[in-house]
Amino acid sequence: FPIIEIGKRDGRFDKNEKRFSDFAPFLICNQASLEAVKIMGNVDEYPMSSMRASIIVDSKEAWEEETWSEILIKSPNNTMVTMKKIKECPRCTVPCRNPTSGEFLFKEKLLLWKLLKKAFPTKANDPEWGTWAGVFFGVYFGRASQQGTLHVGDTITVLQDETEGKNLHHIRDATFNRNPRKLILKIVFAVLLFLLLRRAR
Repeated sequence: FPIIEIGKRDGRFDKNEKRFSDFAPFLICNQASLEAVKIMGNVDEYPMSSMRASIIVDSKEAWEEETWSEILIKSPNNTMVTMKKIKECPRCTVPCRNPTSGEFLFKEKLLLWKLLKKAFPTKANDPEWGTWAGVFFGVYFGRASQQGTLHVGDTITVLQDETEGKNLHHIRDATFNRNPRKLILKIVFAVLLFLLLRRAR
């Protein structure tokens, strides 16, 4: 992949040794983004385990993890680890499968690909990944050899983000509402109001 040589030149891989991973030290996935996928696909369950994340976060908005370029993870005992973004993660068919059985999760086998390609068409065509046209879900991060221990419940502070970066433009161009829960509530409320007014007549 072109990203390998590009990353070596621009320093993204500096001191980011890997263990038990084939590209980068950590893969961060966002529960809010998975919830957005479930709403887009009208499915009740989609296991995060299928995404093979090493760190799972739950932010206020879906997809905002793609805009983080540097984060600080802080534990209750005040230990801190700084991480820097390496690259968004293009997915193969594995996130479309049950991680235990290997069977596809849905009748529409590549549901994740279908949904994300429709919502974010340009994200499946990143020149840094060359001919690999997998849809993005999750972001690779590195710690540049910093020592530290992560715990469940640690807090994340975004030190730098890509406010005007290409990823945020993907979010703005999405074909679904950035806060789908509110959209559904508004639709339900509108339908109920319509039915009540009709009954009143």
